[in-house]
Amino acid sequence: MEACGVPDLSLSLNTIAQNTASTNNGSIIKFTGDSVPGQNADAILSASSKLTMVSNTIVNNTSFSTLLYDAFGTKSLNYNILAFNNGQSCRYLLGVLPADDRLGFSTGNNGIMKAVASSSYCQLPYAVIKDETSKDISSYTQSTLMTSLQPASEYTAYLPMYFLTDYEDHPLVNVDGKESGCEAIDQRGLNRLAQNKLILDAATGNSCDIGSTELTRLVANDMTSSNISQVKTLEGFEAEFEFFEELIADEETDEKFIEYYEHRRDYFKKRIEDYKDSLRYRQAYFDIFANSVPAEISVNGKREIQHFDENLYNVTATALGKVNVDVFAKDDTSALPVAGSDAGLKCEWNNDLQALLMYRTDFQADEDDVAVGDYNYCKYTITLKSDPSIQSIGLAQATLVNIAPIAEDDEYSMKWGTDQRVKVDLLANDNDDGDGTSEQVGFPTGKKAFWVSEDGIPAPIKLGDIDSSLIIEAEHRVLCPDDSRKWCYGGEIHIRPKSIFNKFNYDIEYQVFDADATLSNSAKIYLISTATTSDDTRGGGGSLGIFSALGLVGLALWRRKVKRR
Repeated sequence: MEACGVPDLSLSLNTIAQNTASTNNGSIIKFTGDSVPGQNADAILSASSKLTMVSNTIVNNTSFSTLLYDAFGTKSLNYNILAFNNGQSCRYLLGVLPADDRLGFSTGNNGIMKAVASSSYCQLPYAVIKDETSKDISSYTQSTLMTSLQPASEYTAYLPMYFLTDYEDHPLVNVDGKESGCEAIDQRGLNRLAQNKLILDAATGNSCDIGSTELTRLVANDMTSSNISQVKTLEGFEAEFEFFEELIADEETDEKFIEYYEHRRDYFKKRIEDYKDSLRYRQAYFDIFANSVPAEISVNGKREIQHFDENLYNVTATALGKVNVDVFAKDDTSALPVAGSDAGLKCEWNNDLQALLMYRTDFQADEDDVAVGDYNYCKYTITLKSDPSIQSIGLAQATLVNIAPIAEDDEYSMKWGTDQRVKVDLLANDNDDGDGTSEQVGFPTGKKAFWVSEDGIPAPIKLGDIDSSLIIEAEHRVLCPDDSRKWCYGGEIHIRPKSIFNKFNYDIEYQVFDADATLSNSAKIYLISTATTSDDTRGGGGSLGIFSALGLVGLALWRRKVKRR
C-alpha cells in the first residue's frame, strides 16, 4: 500500500500478514513524500496527509520495511502489533533520525520491538519513544504471545487471523487500565467491553488488548436494578404472545413464517408461566448475561467463544445485605455487609428465566417500609462448567421501591326518569398489584391495598374537578395524604345530579392512594345519562318531549341563577 497526494488513510481492525515485497527496498505500507522537506519540490505526499492505524495485527511480512515513513504528514499509531516481521517493522526513509523531532507521530499502546538489534526493530523518533506507552516485546517469541494464523471459520468471522494466547502477565492484554482508546469491537465484531471493571473481582476483566483480536475472558457484570411493576411486565409478555397468536391465525400470513411465529408464541407462553412462578413481593430481576462477557477457550487448537447457555455455565448467588451507601458511586466495598448478616434479603438464580432474583421477606405493613437511599446487595459467581477454574464474580445492587397503584376507568349509567343517584365502586377494578399480591412470598402480613388515614379511616380516592351540577355523597371524607389540601373519599360513594331532569353525560377524573400513600395514574369516571342512549324510553322516537324541554329550560335558568350569584 503506497500513499500519495493528500490521503486521509485509516487502517483499523485488520490482520496484515504474510505479504512479501523486495527485501532490498520494498515496503508493505509506504507513507513517504520521497523527498527531503524544504529541499525538493516534487514530493508525492502532501504535508497535510494523515495516516491512522488502530487495533491492527501486522506480523509475518517479508520486506525491507513493513512501515516506511518520513517527515511528511501526520501518523497516529495506537494498539497495533507491529512486530515479528522479516525486515524492519518501522523504518525512517532518510536513515538517521533527527534529534528531538516527532516527525508527525502520535503513538500509544503498540506492541513493537524496541531493541535496535532485533530483526523486526521498529524505528521510531527518539522524542516519541521516550514518552510513549507502547510495549517492548523484543524479548518474546511470537508463539508465546499469539497463535499461528488461524484459517477462516465461523469462529474467526470467516477471516484468517491471529489470537493472543492466554498467557499469564501477557504484555498485550488489558493494557490500558480505565482508558479505552482501542477500537470498541475486535476484528470478529466482538465487544471489547473496555470499561467492564468489577468492584469485587478487579483482577478479572476485559480492557483493551493490543492487536486486531481481543482475548475475551469470562467477566461478570456489576449491575444495578429495581423492582418494576409486575402487572405491566406481565401485560408486556401477554401482548407479545397475543401478537404472534394473531399472526398464526391470520389466513393472510405467509406459510413460510408460521413455524417462526409458533416458536415465538411458545417462547412467550413459557415466559409468562415462568415469570408467574417466580413472583415475589417487590422483586428485582437482573439479566446478568446481557452485559457479561463469555469465556473463550481453545478447542482442538481453535479459539471458541463459549456463549452463555445453561448447559455451559453455573450461576450461584449470595445475599449480602442492605446499607444506605452506594458502593458503586464511591467505588469502595468497605461498606458492603458481610454475607449472612441480613436474614431478610434473598438472592436466587432462576434457571428458567436465566435471571438473578432479589427480594426481601421482612417488609412491614404498619410503617413506611421503603427507605430512600437503601441499597440491597448480592454477589453472584458465573462458572464455566467444563473448567471451574474459569469464573468471575459480579455485584448486584437493587433499590426495592413502592410501585404506584393502578386506577382503571369506570362507567355508570344515570337512569332517566329517576333521581339518577348512582353508587360508584371505584376500587372494584383498581389494584396495587404492581408491588405484588398478598399470596406472594414477602407480602407484609395485614397490609391493606389502599390508603387508610392515621385515624383508621379508609379514604384513598382523590377526585379531580367536579361539575357544579353534581353532588358527591361519601361515607368517609378526610384530607388527602399528599398535602394538596384536597378531600379524599372512601366507603360507600354516590354521585347524583342536582336536577332530576338532567340529560347530560359527565366525566370525572380520579386517582387512588395505595397503603404507602403513593398516588396512582389518572383514570376517569364516566356518567352516562340514559337520555342519550338506546335506554331512552321517552316518547317521540328520540325527539325532545315536553318534560325534556321543560327540564332543559329549568336547568338553563338554574345555571344562570347560580352564575349570577
